[in-house]
Amino acid sequence: MATKHIFSKFFIILFCLFPFYLFYLAFYSNNSFFKNLVNNNVEIFYLFFIVLAVLFSFLVSNYFLKSKYKPSSKFLILLFIKALIVVYGIFLVLNSFSRYVSYKSQAIDMAFFNQVIWQLSEFKLSEIALSQHFSPILLIFVPFFWIAKSNSFLMLAQSIFVISAGIPLYLASKHKLQSEFLPIALVFAYLSFGGIQFGYAYGFHEIMLFPAFFFWGYYFYLKNKFKTYILFLILSLLVKEEVTFIIIFWGLYLALKKQYKYAISSIVIGILWYILTFHVVFPAFNKGGFGYWGQYPGEGLLGILQYAIFNPIEFLKTLITPKYKIDTILHSYGTFSFLSFLSPSTLIVTTPSLLEKLLSNNIAAASGFHYSAAIGAVVLVSVIEAIYNIKKKKIFEKLIKNKNIFLGVIIFYVAVLANILYGYHPLSPLHIGKETGLSDAGLLYLEKAINLIPKDATVASQYYIRPHLKSPYWLVKDGPSDNETYDYVIVNTELPLVLWETEHIEKNVNKIMGEGNYEIIVNAYGTLLFRNKRLSK
Repeated sequence: MATKHIFSKFFIILFCLFPFYLFYLAFYSNNSFFKNLVNNNVEIFYLFFIVLAVLFSFLVSNYFLKSKYKPSSKFLILLFIKALIVVYGIFLVLNSFSRYVSYKSQAIDMAFFNQVIWQLSEFKLSEIALSQHFSPILLIFVPFFWIAKSNSFLMLAQSIFVISAGIPLYLASKHKLQSEFLPIALVFAYLSFGGIQFGYAYGFHEIMLFPAFFFWGYYFYLKNKFKTYILFLILSLLVKEEVTFIIIFWGLYLALKKQYKYAISSIVIGILWYILTFHVVFPAFNKGGFGYWGQYPGEGLLGILQYAIFNPIEFLKTLITPKYKIDTILHSYGTFSFLSFLSPSTLIVTTPSLLEKLLSNNIAAASGFHYSAAIGAVVLVSVIEAIYNIKKKKIFEKLIKNKNIFLGVIIFYVAVLANILYGYHPLSPLHIGKETGLSDAGLLYLEKAINLIPKDATVASQYYIRPHLKSPYWLVKDGPSDNETYDYVIVNTELPLVLWETEHIEKNVNKIMGEGNYEIIVNAYGTLLFRNKRLSK
C-alpha cells in the first residue's frame, strides 16, 4: 500500500508539471512543427486533454479517498484555491486595463461605444448604433460618463463586470451541485476561457456584460426567486438583440424540466422582445431592418429556417466549413471538458449561440474577439445542469466514489491546458514581460501627439491608436490610405502592424512624406503626426 501511495504521489507531481512543459513547448522551444500541430489539429489536442485529465483525476480522487484529511485541512486547501482564483481575477482586470492604456490592446470598437454612451449622456439617441444593434443596457454607464467621458473607464468597468460574473456562477453552481470544489473549478474555467478573455481585453463590447446578468438570473431561478429572476432576465435581454434567442431556448429547456412557470415567462418575454427589437426598433432606424442578417444564409429568421429545410446538405456544410468553425465548436465546449454532451438535453441552452456563430460567414464564426462571450456563459450553465444530471446516474456512482473531486479536477486540468494552447495569451501570468510595448518616453510622445489633434478634425490613424483618439469615431478612419486627404495622419512605427497595415502603412507613410501635402508636427520615439498643409492656408 505504501508503494502504491508513493507511485500515486509521483504521477500526480508529473501531471502537475506537464502544463509547464506544454507551455515551454508552445512558446519557448521555437518548435515550429509543434506550433503547426497545435493550430491545425485542435480536435486531437482536446481529446488528449480529456484523456490526461481523466487519468489525473482518477489518481487525485483515489489519493484523497485513501488519505485522511481533517475537516480543517480541507477547508484551508479550498480557501487557498479560492484565494488564488480571486488573485487571478484581480490580475486579469488590472492586466487588461494596463494593456489598453499602454497601447497593447486592439480596442478598435472602443471609439464607437464611447461615442454612443457619450451621446446618451447628452440625452441623444445614436441612430447609427440603433440601426446595427439594440443595447439599452449601455444606459447604465451614462451616470459614470457624466463624471468622466473616458475610454479607459469603459475598459476598467467592463473588465470588473466580466470578472465579477464569477460570483453568481459560484453561488449558482454551489447551490445546484451541493459541492465546495466543483464551483471553484467552474469559476476558474470561466475566467481562463480564451473566448471570454479575448472579449474584454480586446475592447469594449456590450455582449461582454451578458454572462454576469445571465448567471445572476440562473442563480435566482435556482433559489426560486421568481421576481428577481424576471428582473435579471430582462437585464440580460437589454444587453443585445441576440440574447432574445438565448432566452427563448432557455425557456424551452425549462419546459423540458417541467418548470412551466419559469419556462412560459421566459419564452413569452423572449418572443415579445424579439418582436420589439426586430420588427419595431430596427425597421425604425434602418429601412432594411436588422443590418446583420446578410451574414447568414437566407433573409432574416424565416429565411434561415427555409434554407435549413429546403437545402439541408448546404445548411450542414455551412455549419462546418471552413474548418475553423469546427475549431470554434471544440473551443466553446472543450474548455469546459465537453461535459454538456454527457446530458444532451442541456445542449438546447447552447443552440442559439452556437448557430449564430456557425451560420455566420464572417469573423463572428471564429472563437475570438467578443464573439464567444454569450456561448461561454450558456455552455457553463449547461455544464452545471449536465453535472447535476450525471451525478444522479447509478452507473456513475458505482464507477466514481468521490464525484465532486473527480469532475472538479477534470474541469480544472482541461481548462489549464486549453488556456495554455488556445487561450488569450497576453492575459496569461506566464507571459508577464513577454509583451514589451512602447517605452515610457514613447507613450509620452504618442499621448502628446494625440492631444495636438483638434477634436473636430478628420484623422487617418493606425489601428492600435484609433481607440485613444478624442475625435468622434465618424471623423476617424484606418490609415493612411494610398491617396490620403484627411486633416491629420498619426502612426507609430513601434506599434504592431495588423490587417492591411502590414503591407501598406510603411509605403503610404513614405508617400505622404515624399508628396509634400502634409507637414510633420511630431517625429519622436516612433510617433509621426502629419497635418494637412491646407489647414495652414
